[in-house]
Amino acid sequence: MTKLIPSIAFLLTVFIASAGEFKVKLDIETVDHQSGGIKVTAFHREQEVMMQTANEEGQVKLKLEEGKLYHLLIQKPGYRNHMIHNVHAEGMSKFNIVLLKGNANGTGLQGSNREFVSVKEMTIPADQLSEGVTVIEESSLSDAEKKDLASVQKVAKSQQKAQKKIDKLSKKEAKVKLQIQSAESDVQAGKLEETAAEQKKLKLQKKLVKLKKAIDKLEY
Repeated sequence: MTKLIPSIAFLLTVFIASAGEFKVKLDIETVDHQSGGIKVTAFHREQEVMMQTANEEGQVKLKLEEGKLYHLLIQKPGYRNHMIHNVHAEGMSKFNIVLLKGNANGTGLQGSNREFVSVKEMTIPADQLSEGVTVIEESSLSDAEKKDLASVQKVAKSQQKAQKKIDKLSKKEAKVKLQIQSAESDVQAGKLEETAAEQKKLKLQKKLVKLKKAIDKLEY
């Protein structure tokens, strides 16, 4: 009996040593390109195990323990919370996320945006699925939940569409401002008479006002 004790201890040591880590990379942006101040919190069985702040490019790298299921809560003030469920060593190692502007949907895990993922091929122990992690299939949602999900998707589509237009108008706005500066430089360099420069600047200023009104109209 005494000979078995070292063997069991050795096997336990090997098992613990082989647990290992897996890496998950998040590439997060906001719909209006304000990626600073994003916080990512990792939960295992509803318990917080790690929290990191994204860099200025909205990137986060997490090292998580193999053999466990996690969900990740992504937060930024003034934006909707985003939740990624069922993160594990055998799943995706990289996620691209866009945060939408709006209410944060609370500070906890409830009410966050859901990611629907397949767990059919997983070999994670079944007891972990039954404690603290709920696998939700879109087909099993109630009509009210489907309606809420559709509303979020509609908001996402409208915000992204509006932001594309804002980005395009902002580029035009920047170009007009450079043209105004160029006119001023041409006067100082003697390339353009002051009267002609003022007329050009006035025309550009009117264009600038129209662009600003168009941008303000699209803001959400």
